[in-house]
Amino acid sequence: MRFILGCHARRVLVLSFGLIALAAGIAYSTIPDSAGVIHGCYRNNGQLRVIDPSNGGACRNNETGLDWSQTGPQGPPGPNGTNGTNGVSDYELVSDTGPLPGGDPGTGQINSIFCPAGKRVTGGGITVGYPQGGHFALSVIRESGPVGNGRGWSGFIQRTDDDNDHVEWTLWAICASVS
Repeated sequence: MRFILGCHARRVLVLSFGLIALAAGIAYSTIPDSAGVIHGCYRNNGQLRVIDPSNGGACRNNETGLDWSQTGPQGPPGPNGTNGTNGVSDYELVSDTGPLPGGDPGTGQINSIFCPAGKRVTGGGITVGYPQGGHFALSVIRESGPVGNGRGWSGFIQRTDDDNDHVEWTLWAICASVS
């Protein structure tokens, strides 16, 4: 079987191959160049176009050349900073331990502890356990965070089991002199 193309179909086919070749050439352009620089031309009406100088691209008379993604020369060193203090000193743990009653799920305890005068709280938290060691009681920490303008730590814990074992909870504050 023989396939014959008409004159019009041949022109469309040739034109299609030409467009494909042109698109491949554009895709092969080296943008950015080997140094990582992107070259462009800017007109004062706000238009910007990217060019490839290695393929003969150049700015027109009414355009200004722009290059970006360049590494410029290193600037002069900045001035030395002042010698500051360490910032944090006199680290101290403050804690308070109390009972965490069981037997009635939903029983909660709230407490706050404060850092010694002149110190600020930098962190805190809650631990739960048996005084003699052993397993932990089921509980949920409802709140744990700084209070008193950063001078202390507050906690609210709720026991969620109905066990009557004696359990204790400890509220911790991490205190330090902060300048």
